[in-house]
Amino acid sequence: MTYGCCAPSADITKFENAEILSKEKLGNGYLLVENDSKTFMLCYKIEEKKNQPHSSLSYFVYDMKSQRIVLEENLFDAEIKWLNDHNIEIRINPEIISADDDVTVFILNVLTKEKQKLNLIN
Repeated sequence: MTYGCCAPSADITKFENAEILSKEKLGNGYLLVENDSKTFMLCYKIEEKKNQPHSSLSYFVYDMKSQRIVLEENLFDAEIKWLNDHNIEIRINPEIISADDDVTVFILNVLTKEKQKLNLIN
């Protein structure tokens, strides 16, 4: 009898490596989101803690080619998403909401590791 098996594809292994790192760094409840070209993985977790008014966002960006973390940060009251293939949008809500406070928006380039603040006009 002959047994055949398929070798795991490199993409599955790289994805599994990102999952393992996410579990180690973020625990349960994390999310993994690839960019369009599947070259970077955004790994993050938003935690709502009891008896605390603010949520915490922990994230890192995993380079699928080098299989290394290239960016990592912890923020409060923030949301994160891919804006395009190499840029991530980070929205930070003000601690106390008033008429003068606006959401702060940053664009983070995963290639250059530069974070640029956007000036939003109401």
